[in-house]
Amino acid sequence: MNIIHTNSNIDPKQLTFINDPNNFPGLLKHIEDPPSSLNYKGTLPANKNTLYICFVGSRKASEYGKNVIVKLMAELTPYSKYLPICIVSGLAYGIDAFSHEQALKKGFYCLAVPGSGLDDYVLYPKEHLSLSYKILQSGGALLSEFDSNFIATPWSFPQRNRIMAGISHITIIIEGAINSGSLITAKLALDYNRIVCVVPGSIFYKGSEASLLLLKEGAHPISSGSDIVELLSLSYPSFYDQAVRSKLINEKNISEKVERISKNKIDVSEIFSLDEQIVNMLKVSMTLNEITKNVHQINALNNLELITDLEILRKISMLEIEGKIEQKNGLYRQK
Repeated sequence: MNIIHTNSNIDPKQLTFINDPNNFPGLLKHIEDPPSSLNYKGTLPANKNTLYICFVGSRKASEYGKNVIVKLMAELTPYSKYLPICIVSGLAYGIDAFSHEQALKKGFYCLAVPGSGLDDYVLYPKEHLSLSYKILQSGGALLSEFDSNFIATPWSFPQRNRIMAGISHITIIIEGAINSGSLITAKLALDYNRIVCVVPGSIFYKGSEASLLLLKEGAHPISSGSDIVELLSLSYPSFYDQAVRSKLINEKNISEKVERISKNKIDVSEIFSLDEQIVNMLKVSMTLNEITKNVHQINALNNLELITDLEILRKISMLEIEGKIEQKNGLYRQK
């Protein structure tokens, strides 16, 4: 995972100013309406290849939304050792705060962009002042274009949202109503030609309104960390491929299912085509995620060509159509 050092020497009152757009973090300098300057507390990511992933959602987070965040961040964690990841959110109630908390638990770099200035007495919401200190002590940062003593107003949040969308390579809408700030952030990200993802939800739940609308406008549905990595790989392949290949080659623990394949006397060295890999490993029932992981491990161990998750998914679909494998209750097996 990202190496985050707790820094008890960080001064939570110390502000640093950035007046040169070339020094703005992430992709912010590339938007059409960048801020004239920024100020921040803490430490901004030093690695220029850092991937900024923005999590946004309802201020009244549902248990479903929280569970989704826990799942996605757990599944992103194995990649963060080789791919520097920064979790971006707005320090607001609900999904924002929960995303920050989970990012800290998983050791991700954490960047908060409040809708206020950064002085303690105006930071919004004031109930999250202690959370802001935890972010700073973890090695993360608080970032704003507003004066340090600026008090949050209704218009400052949409303006803040453009900073979050502009910095980030990918924006993930966990949940939100049709008139929510989440939808504003997502539409800004679409305008900036960034990746926008939504978590599918019930059509009977008000918190799914933003996601359902964005799906109609071209957002990507996701349900796992591997979906996020796959989308990033398509848009930012140069450092993604190197990071993922390093991860696969250096993987020490082969999954239990791969060991069972070995016990079934499958000669991995003779498995070269993707069809053969999948059909042979499915002598044992596996989930889609297990198939994907095992294909990557087999290819890395045998120095075969790197295959994307999307290619694996397409191949599985073709093998189902050809009648070579079948799926029941989420488990795939030879037919």
